[in-house]
Amino acid sequence: MRAPYESRSRSADRLLLVPATRDEAEIAFPFPIYEIDGADAFERGRQHGELAGEQIHALLRTYKQIFRDFVGVDWSEARTIGQSYAEPIERYEPDYLREIRGVAAGGGFDEEDILALNVRSEITFTARLVDGCTALAAFGRATPDETTILAQNWDWRRSLRDSIVVLRVNQPNRPSLAMVTEAGIIGKLGFNSSGLGVCLNALVTDRIEPGATPLHIVLRGILDAPTLSDAIQAATRADISCAANYVVAQHGVGAVSIEAVPGSVDVIPPEQDVVVHTNHLRSLRHIDVRDLGIQAFPDSPLRLARIARLTQEAHGQIDGRATSEMLRDHAGRPDSICRHEDTTGDPEGTRIHSVFSLVMDLKHLTLQMTEGPPCEGPYHEYVPWREEEGPQLAVAGH
Repeated sequence: MRAPYESRSRSADRLLLVPATRDEAEIAFPFPIYEIDGADAFERGRQHGELAGEQIHALLRTYKQIFRDFVGVDWSEARTIGQSYAEPIERYEPDYLREIRGVAAGGGFDEEDILALNVRSEITFTARLVDGCTALAAFGRATPDETTILAQNWDWRRSLRDSIVVLRVNQPNRPSLAMVTEAGIIGKLGFNSSGLGVCLNALVTDRIEPGATPLHIVLRGILDAPTLSDAIQAATRADISCAANYVVAQHGVGAVSIEAVPGSVDVIPPEQDVVVHTNHLRSLRHIDVRDLGIQAFPDSPLRLARIARLTQEAHGQIDGRATSEMLRDHAGRPDSICRHEDTTGDPEGTRIHSVFSLVMDLKHLTLQMTEGPPCEGPYHEYVPWREEEGPQLAVAGH
């Protein structure tokens, strides 16, 4: 267990960037990167909780406020809801509950606190408070060198910035992970050492199943999958508690959208080697499901049409640089792909913006991130596995 990329300024809670010959040599990586290496799930969780304790505390403060002010759920009730999901999590994968318990032990938290964080989507679902995102995948003929690109802007509360961490997880008998997550939550966005990655679009429907699997637990199941077919199985082998769309890609195989609602799942294939998705249902299989996503995000169809057009225009040349430019698009601002807080139309406390932008190259296993909306700064690159030199940090140059 170690945090091997600490900056010269510990108080800034940043990680040092060390490009070879760049003026940006003193620029720090936007979020802490922690290495986790444990033979068993509890130990991996313990390291997560110990290393990211400060960020977990920040996340608890944020969701306590969100649950109380916008969902009408106090923290004691949130803890009870979290505990009620312990059995469904264990049923889906016993190691995941052990890891959650390890996070609690390592950070000195109650197990119910960490469970509540891991089911925060299920708690906020009833108030239609979800994170809005634009996601895309491109591979094969859509890219210039037949690489595989997977990317998204993660749109949520500004206060979440201090809770984001990058975890490099080494685990036996499963692929290693490079995961961007809200600290304390064991499944989120990222890719694994098998060249498989996942992005997420929150969905809002009229269905919720309290006894089913939380969506962040399914995210971890997908990230742990060695193949794309295994990832599809991870998303479909258990009923999901609330709706979500997973954009999943693997280099050399392809990409799909997996739309899951309680009681139904559909796998949407790519079109011309491209997958795009936002925050409303697209599958005709879900025609009988009441889609509330457009009420929560009336801009979702507009963002979908825009990202579809941008990928069509760039088809054959979709690489990391082209993707970053798409994610900086401001058509429809502030409710654009690159989202900014709407200070006139949204009440204070409900405003969201792009907390970070994420571009993953699944061929070369690189991860690029911005802090805040991608129009406001450069992407910084993290290469988690480079055996001859160790993990690398750099400025991506766009």
